[in-house]
This record gives sequence, C-alpha cells and structure tokens, in this order.
Amino acid sequence: MINKATLQLTFLIVISTNLPALEHTDKKRIIAVEILSFSFGGFLGYYGTQVGNGRYEIGLGLGYFEPNGANVNAIGFYPSIRAFHSGHPKGLFYEAGFGLGRFNWDYKGSYQPIKKILLFPSLYLGYRVVSSKLGLALTSYLGTNYISSSLQAPDGKIARFGDIRLNRGLSPALGVEIGYLF
Repeated sequence: MINKATLQLTFLIVISTNLPALEHTDKKRIIAVEILSFSFGGFLGYYGTQVGNGRYEIGLGLGYFEPNGANVNAIGFYPSIRAFHSGHPKGLFYEAGFGLGRFNWDYKGSYQPIKKILLFPSLYLGYRVVSSKLGLALTSYLGTNYISSSLQAPDGKIARFGDIRLNRGLSPALGVEIGYLF
C-alpha cells in the first residue's frame, strides 16, 4: 500500500525533473498549493501577485489543519511579502509574513473545547524555479515562526499540533509549493 508521503514525494520528483531551465516570465500572479501541508493533516493554498516590476510578491495563504490524533484543528490566513534577490519572481527570495490562526482543542480534561487565536510572525529564506512554457513554479522555503502565546488547558497542559507544541516561542518552518503562474 502506498502512503501519502510516498505519493507526494513521487509527484514532487516527477514535476521537478520535468521543469525546464529558469526563464523570465511575464505572468504576474501565482496560485499554489503547499504540498507538505498534506502530511500534517491539512491544506494550505497560496495566492500571490507581483509588484515593483516583479521584485516583490504580495501573497495570501489560507489553510485548514487537523493533524491525526491531535484533537486540535485550526483555520487561518497568512499575508506575506516576498522580495526576490534577482529582481525577478524566481530564484532566491526573502519572505516576511504574519499568520493568524483560530485553534480549537478538544481536550479531554475540559467540558468544552479550548479555543484561542494565535499569531505567527514569520521569516523565511526560499527559492523558486519557474517554467514559463508550462506556467509551473516550484517554490521551497525554510525559516522560523514565532508563536505569540500558548494553547494551554486549565491544568497547564500545552496542546500539540503534530510534532509542534503550541507554546509561546520560536518554531521551525519548512515548505514546498507547487504553483501555476498566470
């Protein structure tokens, strides 16, 4: 039986090996799916538009997550700006963003779910490969999020969201997007 991670990795390899060399594109918008989000029990979509002659990309991510066995779910959005080092919407970029998520924790020690809005200011370093012939883009990034506060039960227990404790402080972030330029 093929698991989700194997299928996602196969898809990523097939797409990335068929991308032609980096080329400049005159397409100004991108719609993308963050494929690693599927492995965390969620979906994260991204829409971006270029400004400043392609040097910058203003984006908005929307997502829903419900990791298996975590008893926690979240819905949120993530406005961001990406600055491309080359001055074109490809290659190396820096990203700053500010996520806001509404979390619900069905904690067994509580009569009602614990609900809280958490803020996630973020900084990333990324790289985008573009195929203007196909309109495809493969974007990867690595960085950190700062979780603004904790999702905590009255008895002091901190919620876990996959492998991440929802506790105030820094947490690592890694992503891979597959998108379509138009």
